[in-house]
Amino acid sequence: MLRAFHALTRTARVALCMSVLFSAVASVGFLAGCSDQSEQQSSSPPEGTSEQVLRDADENMWVQAVRSGTLGAFTDYLQNFPNGMHAAEARERIATLEAQARKDADERAWAAARQADTAAAYADYLRDFPEGAHAAEARERGAALDQEARRQADENSWQEALRLGTQVSLADYLRQFPNGAHAGEARQRLAALEQQARKEADEKAWDEAQRSGSLAAFQDYLRNFPNGAHAAEARQRIAALTGTKAGTPADAKAITSGDKKSAASKAKPKRTSIQSGTVTIGTPVYKAPPSNPWFRWFW
Repeated sequence: MLRAFHALTRTARVALCMSVLFSAVASVGFLAGCSDQSEQQSSSPPEGTSEQVLRDADENMWVQAVRSGTLGAFTDYLQNFPNGMHAAEARERIATLEAQARKDADERAWAAARQADTAAAYADYLRDFPEGAHAAEARERGAALDQEARRQADENSWQEALRLGTQVSLADYLRQFPNGAHAGEARQRLAALEQQARKEADEKAWDEAQRSGSLAAFQDYLRNFPNGAHAAEARQRIAALTGTKAGTPADAKAITSGDKKSAASKAKPKRTSIQSGTVTIGTPVYKAPPSNPWFRWFW
């Protein structure tokens, strides 16, 4: 080969060398390109592999949520796959589970209210479930219990008023239950007690006036009881003490007002004034001495 190479001309030998060199360079480039392509193919997955992984994860988590069947499981699925293949169905199942949870809570609260069977228990139920399945029944039952409680309170207050039997107790009952079941009877009893109290006060005042026997005592009686049971007798006693005629309007006004001076002035005679130069009625006519000083001295 060397003899053949040396047999070539100089120009041919240069051309051959250049050809070999170009071939070597091309071979190296080809090998490098093949190496880079194989590395790229080995490092990146095939087209569509990542999407399949996401679909598998979506499906696996959905299967787990369905198997669990809880509100929390479907909520977790939507948090991880808000646009997943089963997102719409997950939302439907969540709405169904929430409605069932509210219904179960409603039933538990109603059962507790029925067991307690008090107005406060039904009020608590209505506060938590104003539009609940048993809201209308709760309102009816609560109103019935309130009415029964008022009726019982009315009856208890009335029995206490009867037990005490005083004006104060009856007045207290009427203040608490002005339209109560026993309001009419309470007013009748209260009026009777007030009338009896006035009668007793009248008798007591008259006894005190008689015990004193004075003009002021009878006048006090008439001032406090102008239409009392002993008013007429009191006026007679006052007339006797003052020397006036009982029963006249003027005397009655003077007596009941306590004006002793006015009553006494009617019993006194009027005093007549006498002019200078005259004497009291019933004596001889007498003239006064002259006004002359000399004559007055002589006189």
